[in-house]
Parts: sequence; C-alpha cells; structure tokens
Amino acid sequence: MLGDKVIVYDDSCPMCKLYTYWFVAWGFLKPENRIGFATAPDSITTYIDLNRGRHEIPLYDRSTHETIYGLEALTFLLGSRWTWLKPIFHSKPFYWLFHPIYEIITYNRRVIAGCKVCCGFDCAPDLNRFYRSVFLAIAGAVVGVVVHGLMLSRMPVAIVAAILILVLIACGLISGTVTHLRKSELAVWDFAGNFATILLIVAIILTPLLMISNLNLPLSWVNVALAMALAMWETHRRKILR
Repeated sequence: MLGDKVIVYDDSCPMCKLYTYWFVAWGFLKPENRIGFATAPDSITTYIDLNRGRHEIPLYDRSTHETIYGLEALTFLLGSRWTWLKPIFHSKPFYWLFHPIYEIITYNRRVIAGCKVCCGFDCAPDLNRFYRSVFLAIAGAVVGVVVHGLMLSRMPVAIVAAILILVLIACGLISGTVTHLRKSELAVWDFAGNFATILLIVAIILTPLLMISNLNLPLSWVNVALAMALAMWETHRRKILR
C-alpha cells in the first residue's frame, strides 16, 4: 500500500526538499512518510543501501522492507495516482530518455542548488566526472547561445548584457585558476559546477531580451540589473570565490 511507502530525501538539497514536499501536499505521501537522511531512524536506514541512496532517492516500504530507488521510485509514486502513465513509465524509450536526465540532476544537485550540508548523515553524491562534464557542457551551450543572440541584436542593453556575462566568465576563470587549482580535485569540480550554475541562471534571466523587439525599454535595463545582482548574490551565497 502507498501508505506504507516512505521517501528518504537529501535534506541538504532545496530541490529535494521542494519536490518531496509537493508529494506530501498533493497527497501522494503522508507527512510522516517524508523523512530526511539526516534524521532517518535506524529502523529505516537498516533496509536502505545508503551508498546507492546518496545517488538515487530511496522509497522504502515499511510492510515489506523493500526499497526502490531513483527514477523507479519517482515513477512509482506518480503512477500510483495517474495509473494511465504506468505503460509510459515502463517503456524503454521513457527510460532511455529520462534516466540520463535524472542522473545528470542527481549527481549535480548540490552544485545546482548551492547546498549547505546538514548535520547528521551527509548524503552528498560522489563526484561523477562524466555527469559533471555533461552539466558543464549544457550550461556552456545555453550561455553561449544567449551571448551570441545578445551580440547579434546590436541593441545597447543587449550588448551591455553580453559584455557583463563575458566579464563574469573572465572573473570566474581567473578566480578559479588562482584560488582553486591548489585545492583538491573535488573542490575544483565543485567550483566549476557552482560557477556554471550561476552563469546558467544569469543567461536564463536575460533570455527575455532575445524576445523583445524594443530593447531600449527601461524594463530591459531592470532585467540586466536583476541578472547581475542575482549573480553577485549567488557568488556570495555559494562562497565560490573563497
């Protein structure tokens, strides 16, 4: 029964907190069946592969003591409410498409969300160089397309926005070289992931500039100011320049 299912989530990750919260809010799970790794009791963690659980979210069954993980766990919950989706979830094309997406997100969730580690069991995923590289490539492609589009528009606000992104990239490269090369390999990869996320956020916020015909509107300059302010805030919050 679904009432016996317990989802154990990464309570250091805001994204994990949010989507598991909605599982409760929408009635998929009881509030007491949403438990963070840091506070999960031994009666549950005993039946969970903690190493696998750090990378794929566990869904534990109190009655059978069985645990399913990751994409299978999420689709099980969704399929319990929307049964018409079950054939889609069980199809190979769905798995081939969404499993890599899930892996990219779960292995990079700490740098995407800019997490602070909670007390208790730390379920941070291992560094996966392949999925981190894929994330960096995706972020780089999006940022490159946005900068290229802004430069082609030839409008003052768009060109200023593009220059600011390029300056931000230069500052990040210099900072990364000076402050992180002597640190551990993990610190270098985490810096790259956090900085790529900041650039991606800025690029997404500036994307509306590519869709507005009159870029001289004051609102366009507010958009640029907001993007840069958020970049500075995220840089400070994530402490990536230290």
